[in-house]
Amino acid sequence: MVKVVEVLDKVVKDYSVESILLSGEVDTSVLACMFRRYFNFHALVVGFGKDFPDLKYAKLVAKKLGLPFHVKIFNVKEALRQLE
Repeated sequence: MVKVVEVLDKVVKDYSVESILLSGEVDTSVLACMFRRYFNFHALVVGFGKDFPDLKYAKLVAKKLGLPFHVKIFNVKEALRQLE
């Protein structure tokens, strides 16, 4: 696991980010933590309906990291319109 973290850390330093899509799951939470070491950025959460499960955890991660947090909630009709 240490080797994975070392490799990710080397890669993360080479990128500059203004925002990251944050689900609150382990993968995006780890990347957000790693990017936070080097950059200030915004956390973006996109979901369906008011009570989608990722929102709760994404908010917790963003708050813990001190990230500005933005949410866009789509209904099915809006999501389908984006695919046109």
